[in-house]
Amino acid sequence: SEAVGPEAAAGKAMDWLNRHGGWLAAILMVGLIAGLVGFSIGEPTHPSADSVDVGFLQDMYFHHDQAVEMSLMMAADATDKIVRGEAQEIVIQQRFEQGAMAAWLGEWGYDLGDLDRTSMQWMNTPTPVARMDGIQSPEQMAALRDATGTEKDILYLQMMNDHHRGGIHMADYAAARAGDARVRNQARIMARNQGLEIGEMNGMIKRLEQEK
Repeated sequence: SEAVGPEAAAGKAMDWLNRHGGWLAAILMVGLIAGLVGFSIGEPTHPSADSVDVGFLQDMYFHHDQAVEMSLMMAADATDKIVRGEAQEIVIQQRFEQGAMAAWLGEWGYDLGDLDRTSMQWMNTPTPVARMDGIQSPEQMAALRDATGTEKDILYLQMMNDHHRGGIHMADYAAARAGDARVRNQARIMARNQGLEIGEMNGMIKRLEQEK
């Protein structure tokens, strides 16, 4: 079949969303597209369990889960419509990426990893999963759930910026060292997109604080 780039597939998903509305409904479709892309691009390889490729995909899948959790909350609760739109975009993009990551792991015979594993060993910085770079603590997540109004919007943006910085650190490492070209490319895309989103969210924080 004809190879489809991740950005092209995501673009088609967004076109569908714009025509039919209902951003939440698009998440399932985007995940399906990502899974198909994961199996269609490049020649299959089988990295070892302790490789950068496998470690990055397993750890980043978990990392994305928290970003999606925060963003689903804000897609429903954000006071500012631009913040709400940013949260929706993060959900769609990161669910798409998770679909591709799960597909590649499955292709190689690996699952998503146990939650009690040691993460970031592939970066030579072993740490519990719940303490990997950028992961927000249970106390921080509780504070976000309890916050309201503009304060909630700002807190979400600050937390997501920190989350993204951790993700970029991981993605940059994988982009330089992963053995599979698909993983290197996906890591580069993640780092670029999250860097752009940090810039956007910093602008939102500045505007919201000026409007308080």
